[in-house]
Amino acid sequence: MVSGHLGIALAIRASRRDVPLTALIAASILPDMVDGVYRLAGFYNRLGLWSHSLPATAVLTTIAFALALAITRRAGVAVAIALAVLVHLPADLVTGEKLLWARGAIAGLALYDYPLVDFLVEISIAIAGWWVLRRDRSAPRWATGAAAIAIMALLQVAFDIYQFAAER
Repeated sequence: MVSGHLGIALAIRASRRDVPLTALIAASILPDMVDGVYRLAGFYNRLGLWSHSLPATAVLTTIAFALALAITRRAGVAVAIALAVLVHLPADLVTGEKLLWARGAIAGLALYDYPLVDFLVEISIAIAGWWVLRRDRSAPRWATGAAAIAIMALLQVAFDIYQFAAER
């Protein structure tokens, strides 16, 4: 999931005005950033064992919560940041396939195999999050303008094309 994660971050921000949107966006894609680091280090698992499994999600969520709490000293902010990390895995199970634990079964709907369906699901989540945030008068302007949703759509199109081409 790409734009869907961003939409989730936008929706969480709409309910927690005191949380910086940039922090929520980073938290919402943290497992993917960890995957990128693992890929660069040559320690990558395409099914997300080290970044998206239940144990990895628990560790990343705990680290994000602890860091947010240490930096802000506000439990509500830390919970919102942790939630953005925590919902990453269930969102990815809609679009992709992941190992939930070592030597476990592969789970997920694998919508990446159907780029048009994946795009429609993800852009729907992105638009929903954008719409919810847009109704909040304190929301950052850069996140509520038409350009924000256009950028999310373009990111999703690029990802779906890349994903489709990589599998062929």
